[in-house]
Amino acid sequence: MDTKLTYNHLVTEHLDIEAAAILICDSLEGTETLSRTLFTGLDNLNNLVKAHLHNEEALLGGLSQGQINDSRLQLWIAAANDFDRLRSDWLSFLAEWDLDTIERRRAGFAISARSILGRLTERVRFETETFYVVAVQSGALRQQ
Repeated sequence: MDTKLTYNHLVTEHLDIEAAAILICDSLEGTETLSRTLFTGLDNLNNLVKAHLHNEEALLGGLSQGQINDSRLQLWIAAANDFDRLRSDWLSFLAEWDLDTIERRRAGFAISARSILGRLTERVRFETETFYVVAVQSGALRQQ
């Protein structure tokens, strides 16, 4: 296991993901933002998400339900199901919005982007405040 992968490292990745998502949302406000700039920001965000998911899986993929405190187990299961839905929606969003489609349907992109990026930022905040705390308490994740 990579020793740099700790709670603090994963939270830093969350902050980077959130900042990239907010930057895209802020860029949607200005009509002068080029579609290529939005697409590049989306590609950058996707790379951050993929790297983070790889690290998260390396650390938490082996966590069994038996390691989770009974009072938190249902929360953990529900959160895992919510994650699966978000992952599916995220992949669909990325497949739909290539550069040409963003250029042709800018207003639709803005609506879709605000929705999925809002869900993404809510998810990383939830993981930071709840999910990772459970992982630290179970011993599956080191604080530092």
